[in-house]
Amino acid sequence: MRASRGDARANGWRIRRHDPEPCPVCGDLRNRLSLPGGGVAYAGDGCSDRCAALAADRVLARDGLADWLASEGIPSERFDDLYGVATALRRPCAAAGGAVEPRTRSTGRK
Repeated sequence: MRASRGDARANGWRIRRHDPEPCPVCGDLRNRLSLPGGGVAYAGDGCSDRCAALAADRVLARDGLADWLASEGIPSERFDDLYGVATALRRPCAAAGGAVEPRTRSTGRK
């Protein structure tokens, strides 16, 4: 498991990403470059998770990320909180509509 680090500051939280260099696909300092090789399950909830979600073999999503993936026709499994992520990871790939086969890694958006 790998998560972005959040540092508390007097004026709010500062998120530290794992990738020090911009992503060659989306150009942002996001999470895609730090994904390990092999089978990857990725959980996210927003725009900053799109690129890494496209590269993952299994995607657990909520909020804006889940809506975007659905609009793009990309399979994902919805979750409400980290308990839901933990529960999903204990079972085989399955979305609400049925079984989901792991996807081949994408190099970018359609």
